[in-house]
Amino acid sequence: MVRKCLVALFLVIACRLCGELDISSDEPIEYLSDSGELIARGTVRISSDNFAIEADEIRFQKNSLTLSANGNVKIDADGDYVIADEVVYEIPRKAIHAKRGKAKIGSRYFRIETLDASSQTITGTDGSVFFYNPDRVLMPHLSVKWFELSNFDTLKIKKATGKVGAVPLFCMENASIKFSDHPLHFSQNIGINRSNGLHLQNDFSVGTGGGTKIGGLFDAYARRGVLIGPFIGIRKKSESGSIFSEARFGFIKDVASKKIRGTDVRGKQIAKDRHFLEFACKCRRWNSVDITSNVQWLSDSEVERDFRKSLYRKTQRADSFLEISHSGENAILSAFGRLEPNSFFETVQRLPEFRFDRLPTQFFDTPLMSSAHIALSRLHGRDKRTMARSSSCRSDAYFGMSLPIGDGTCFSMRPLFGMRAIAYGHSGGGQSHGKLMEQCGIDIGFKFTGRSDYANDAFGIDGLKHTINPTLQYRLIPSGNESGKIPQLDTPTFNTELPPIDIDDMRSVDIIRRQNMLRIGVQNNLYTRSNGYIPKKLARFDIFQDVHFSRSYDDSIDAMRKKFSDTFFVIGLYPAEWLSIDACCRVDIAKLHMRELKTSVTLKDADFWKLQFFSNHLKFNRKITDQLGARFTFNLSSRTSLSVEEKYDAVAKKFFEQRFSFATVVKNSWLLDVGISVRSNVKREDKFQFNWHIRLPDF
Repeated sequence: MVRKCLVALFLVIACRLCGELDISSDEPIEYLSDSGELIARGTVRISSDNFAIEADEIRFQKNSLTLSANGNVKIDADGDYVIADEVVYEIPRKAIHAKRGKAKIGSRYFRIETLDASSQTITGTDGSVFFYNPDRVLMPHLSVKWFELSNFDTLKIKKATGKVGAVPLFCMENASIKFSDHPLHFSQNIGINRSNGLHLQNDFSVGTGGGTKIGGLFDAYARRGVLIGPFIGIRKKSESGSIFSEARFGFIKDVASKKIRGTDVRGKQIAKDRHFLEFACKCRRWNSVDITSNVQWLSDSEVERDFRKSLYRKTQRADSFLEISHSGENAILSAFGRLEPNSFFETVQRLPEFRFDRLPTQFFDTPLMSSAHIALSRLHGRDKRTMARSSSCRSDAYFGMSLPIGDGTCFSMRPLFGMRAIAYGHSGGGQSHGKLMEQCGIDIGFKFTGRSDYANDAFGIDGLKHTINPTLQYRLIPSGNESGKIPQLDTPTFNTELPPIDIDDMRSVDIIRRQNMLRIGVQNNLYTRSNGYIPKKLARFDIFQDVHFSRSYDDSIDAMRKKFSDTFFVIGLYPAEWLSIDACCRVDIAKLHMRELKTSVTLKDADFWKLQFFSNHLKFNRKITDQLGARFTFNLSSRTSLSVEEKYDAVAKKFFEQRFSFATVVKNSWLLDVGISVRSNVKREDKFQFNWHIRLPDF
């Protein structure tokens, strides 16, 4: 009779689990004919190719096709497992009911009092939900009263406490978490320096559903006090639009002495109560409206530099603005406002600026193209000429026409004409002032292409393609906007890049100088075939030169503009995967004097090591910056790397910064980066610094 029941058991389970079964038991298997129940005791194991059950006792109910396991129960199915005191497995529904145990289903880990799992939904009570393997050290998890996991991605929880190890961090009454939104982040930085002493910085956040993350900042500084504050992040995408936003606030009562706190950029003593607020948002709605905003509210100019250098390096000069734009058919309507909540930075405030841009569009049924813009703005800031606080109401309008000639395949030409009108109110003793400026010019471009069947297996070359694009641009602006009655708020600033050539693109609205110039340029690119659709670039060489036929004052360098501007060179060589060379320089063609040079040479050997040399040389007015550096990274293994960085100041003739760092993965869970930095001639930083950064990979 027992043999017949075993045969029936094998047939039923084999049909359900689609595999051949093996069964073993330390004690004889018992069959109860009255109830149709098969009982196996001892160390019982039932297994197939993709399924196994182990327990002290297993009961199989033939009528309901149910397996009941008790005592040291282990169920393993395709990498998922359940370990519990009691488990009931309903074969037709492939449903599991467990008590007092732990489980791994998909990539989720659970410790539970009760658990009910089916093919799509898992529910449990009085347990913990782990984001990583709970057997690892200090794993973040949620201790919950009740939870439900749907489709292995959406987790609903009630009365939850977020913990790292046994340390509670936050509480949530109700929440819905989507794992595909990477809901968990934890980062820790440990360091020591003279001003802060030994310090510990923590950033953490957890998803609460709907693409929202909440968390906070918790820092402890041995010589400064405790910094705390909240964090919230939102990342949502839908058919109607998207929103990406982050906000963090930190407050500390700085207990350091006045000497250590020091002064801000204005020379004013920094107070004890210090804070910072960082808010950034990028939102798009209805596929046509974009909202971009950034707010930085600081108690003093040095608070982020002292306590959060990662934020300070991103934006060393605080900026706060809001822009709303609507994109239509070849047109953009926008409103832009810039404020300065921090009195220690000089900023031209826009209160606000409304602007309408008409992108290049065919002018009725003619071959002409037209473009235009209209802007109305109210500005407030410091006049660059008198250094006095000033306000300005300004209207700005532009209209331009151009005639494209040629299809651009080998030759293209574009004569153009434009007018820009700027009017001011409440300036020059309350009187209005305006100016109408004209522009005319021509753009000429050529395109030449050469091909070769040259091949070189050592450098991965499979044919060559060389493109040459000579360009010529001429612009004439007979008169400028240079009246002494205009408040000089939007003025030119020093920039190492090529300056804008069109009057429409000039942002220094309050000082537009007359000009009569020619820009000549040649762009060269060398390509070869690659495995993908995008050609592989082997080399580039670009050169640009401006010729000024009438000299005028250059406000960006505070000197008269030369007839021949600096010549711009851009060079790039990428002959192999292991070598890349980049260089950008500006040369005073009249004196053959190097004004600027930036270089980068990178050598690498697959994933084993990487060596980079870089330099930065700049001469502006009478100030010279000349720095050299090298950075070497060696991967000791797939999980561990060592890097060394050295920087040298050629003007001071000494090494001014060295950094040694060691990065590894700890317990298959945490990313650890240990660094030692040695600097000289530093401000508000120590010559010697030690940092220990540990981060949990975003889940």
